[in-house]
Amino acid sequence: MTMVLDYVPAGVPLQFRHFKANRQTSGTITVTYTAKVTPAFTPRKRGPSYDLRGTEGGAGGAYFSFLLLPLQAPKIDLNLVWDTSALPSGAKTVSTSGPANIKAQLAPMEVYPTFFLTGNVKGTEAEHSSFQAHWIGTPPFNTQTMTDWSSKTFGTLEAFFKDQDKTPYTLLMRPYTRPRDGGGAARGGFMLEYGQGRMDDASRRIMFAHEMIHHFVSGLDGDSSAVAWYGEGLAEFYKLRLTLDAGLIHVNDIGREIGYMTRTYYASSLVATPYSDLAKARWDGSDAQSIPYSRGFMYFVDLNAQIRTKSEGKRSLDNLVLAMLERKRSGQPYDETAWRALLLDELGASGIEGLDQMLQGKVIIPTADAFGQCFKRQVSNHPRTNLGMSEDSFLMTPYKVTGLIPGSAADKSGLKDGDDIISFTGVRERIAHSAANVVADPKVDIVVQRGSTPTLFSFSTEDAVITGYKWNFKNGPSDGCSF
Repeated sequence: MTMVLDYVPAGVPLQFRHFKANRQTSGTITVTYTAKVTPAFTPRKRGPSYDLRGTEGGAGGAYFSFLLLPLQAPKIDLNLVWDTSALPSGAKTVSTSGPANIKAQLAPMEVYPTFFLTGNVKGTEAEHSSFQAHWIGTPPFNTQTMTDWSSKTFGTLEAFFKDQDKTPYTLLMRPYTRPRDGGGAARGGFMLEYGQGRMDDASRRIMFAHEMIHHFVSGLDGDSSAVAWYGEGLAEFYKLRLTLDAGLIHVNDIGREIGYMTRTYYASSLVATPYSDLAKARWDGSDAQSIPYSRGFMYFVDLNAQIRTKSEGKRSLDNLVLAMLERKRSGQPYDETAWRALLLDELGASGIEGLDQMLQGKVIIPTADAFGQCFKRQVSNHPRTNLGMSEDSFLMTPYKVTGLIPGSAADKSGLKDGDDIISFTGVRERIAHSAANVVADPKVDIVVQRGSTPTLFSFSTEDAVITGYKWNFKNGPSDGCSF
């Protein structure tokens, strides 16, 4: 048998391995193999949470990570059975596709995105509810409280998006080294990678809402990186709009998240870069990775305000999004062409122009009341922050200089990738859902150990002055706010 590695285009975080028999075959073929379970806290490259990882007698990931299937077949007769009899008593398997054991005719790509946990799995299976939660390891938060909130929120989303399918939704959780929680979503559930307990509950709830929205609003048909602005932007928009309207997140935390989102958008060095140039670099760094979220969010905030203004408050972005979902449910194309047709009907040529301008990188400046009457817009002129290296340099212990950007002030100071950091000042941790994980002062001092000699390096983080916009409360947080 020969293994062949697929060619991976720039920006694609997954690489498939293909196994080919070295001779002609006939009859039933039995293949026996072993998949390695990576310890949960092993660092990895940027990308979705598909890999097979384990801790405390449990393991989990996506079928992408280990399952061999004949990709050339449009559909296969799949009989997937989990045997946990060799594991300690009480071991079980749960997945985002419903029952762990599957017997059905499916396309391989319908199976691969499924997330699962197996072994020492803890959790809840609530009766008479579409929501359930399971985890391995020990999450650094109250799992019952978060499960109850998530179940209630899922019901709110289910009603808003008019989902009649009532597909069970499964939240799976496993640990990872990063300080901030993260993960990946799919229809039927998502895999949360909970960090080291440094994210507050409000930020975690906002993240949960974002991921659950993906269950209802998937990405458009086509190249996932090229159209990520749609699914990610809508998840960012509705994680705030719907939780605010339902009283699930306090308005003060909504205001804080709006601040994070708008600041991330305007401060990005890629704010004016055409989207077609960003897709291939989506997983190359945090700045490119955040664009579908922040730019998509600002696009939908602006679009929602335009629709409300033109219709005198009778219509909103909701009407277009629900129309798209009706298309999807009835088997019609769910793609950018369909979205453009809805924009043309709703706003005329200006709707198409707005989409094209967003894709081309024109800076979006929503109206002063785009976030409702509780917020006011202000202009903010300040230097863009350029840390010059990966945030992980100051988040992951032992601290090391990583991801040094050639030509940056940090690079010119004499720092080198791999330098052991003894101490630093001018960088502070900030763990939130949609914001940079660190805040940097105008000047950063780092002491590194080279051989037996501690050496101080200092550099400026101030880059070109940018014009941004922020929305603050007019009279402080209050009930009744909505956008």
